[in-house]
Amino acid sequence: MRLAAAQRVPVLEAIADDPEVNPGDRIRAVDTLAKHGLGQMVEIGIDDVQGRLRATLVVLSETLPQETFNALLPELEAIWR
Repeated sequence: MRLAAAQRVPVLEAIADDPEVNPGDRIRAVDTLAKHGLGQMVEIGIDDVQGRLRATLVVLSETLPQETFNALLPELEAIWR
């Protein structure tokens, strides 16, 4: 089904771009592209992200040798800033 839907994206694009098409149909085509083209949006709070990041750091610090963890931490911090 995903392949069939992906193959029809050009049809939605054509509808969305065609000035001769009813504006309501154009809006629905754009809406459909946005909803499905962007994938399912996951709503997750900042507190949840921070909590998961802290838990990940705990696992890394308990699993890796301390020297490796200490070398890795500044790189991880740079990614999350």
